[in-house]
Amino acid sequence: SEFGVTTPLRFRTATIGEFAGDERATLNIDHNFGKLPLSFLGLPEGQFYAAEMWELHMFASAGWTRMRPGTASLLTREIHEAKRPLIEAGLSIDRLFGIMRIDIGHRLTHFGSGSDFSIGISISP
Repeated sequence: SEFGVTTPLRFRTATIGEFAGDERATLNIDHNFGKLPLSFLGLPEGQFYAAEMWELHMFASAGWTRMRPGTASLLTREIHEAKRPLIEAGLSIDRLFGIMRIDIGHRLTHFGSGSDFSIGISISP
């Protein structure tokens, strides 16, 4: 597993430089369920959190890359292509303390080539 800083609408489980290519396609979906799912937990209001502010998101990302042979011959280190789509999914809790977002993501393909599970923190959009 991996922990780090992240941003919405990006791959949470892919590391920098893990996949590259001249051509790429990505699809990112993020659905905000709002406050309703978390209100069912019955969390009391507290000084350091306010459950009525929190929002639950579900996200999924898929991506593919391809590298031309000429480009691959110029590389000084090995970089992989995602010829088979990289797919991940997860949950986020947004508006923690009014400003933070925590993303928990899991890789559904390309197991073992990077971090299969990740937790990231970002500033709420």
